[in-house]
Amino acid sequence: MPDANAVMSREQHAAVEFTNAMFHIRSEFKRREDQHAVTALTEAALQFGNCELRMRRSERLKVLGLHKAEANELAKSAMAENELGLAALTSVRPLIERLSNEETDRKAVSLWRKSLPRLRQEWRQQVADLDLEATKARQIIRMIDEVCEAANGEGLAGLGRYLSNRLNELQKVRRSKTRGTQAESFPYWKIVLAAVVWGLSVAVTYMLIKDGAPWWAPFLWWVIAAIITFCIALGC
Repeated sequence: MPDANAVMSREQHAAVEFTNAMFHIRSEFKRREDQHAVTALTEAALQFGNCELRMRRSERLKVLGLHKAEANELAKSAMAENELGLAALTSVRPLIERLSNEETDRKAVSLWRKSLPRLRQEWRQQVADLDLEATKARQIIRMIDEVCEAANGEGLAGLGRYLSNRLNELQKVRRSKTRGTQAESFPYWKIVLAAVVWGLSVAVTYMLIKDGAPWWAPFLWWVIAAIITFCIALGC
């Protein structure tokens, strides 16, 4: 059985991997306000994760009847982290609104649709290589397919509107009594957060395809998006 230090190291490693991968997304957006939005989303994800780690320890201590003062302080600090995460999400909104207002480029949409089957196949291979239960693999794939479909009709504008709804949903579940911790397989809040992050990865991939990037560039982004999604889903 791993000791507490080993568990913490694993969680810290997941946070570092997530932060590094999000930096790659940030670097693809050239507007300063867009970069700020990606940074804010990164901060929100880490703060929500810290919230749940602290809350779980608090609940364990309470169940075991140990360290009541520490348990109460952990619960209080957990909710403070959650509030910081919610505050950070407000800075994500401008980027999503900008995407929603993009004019539809029919040629770019056509190129995206032609590329999508190969990208989906690559993503499924990434999931197949993970040691995941079938229900978790199904939930991840369902989320990814949903995000990709959002760009099929109106490109970045359709994707932006989808992400706006998901961001609203994330704010709602994190403000709820359970903070979205109810689970089909993964906690619900993680799937909603992963959908928003994946949506930004789809936006980057879409722009690469639109601008005629080398064939391998979108596939490289698919791998980066996979790392980010798995860090969210499997991290804390």
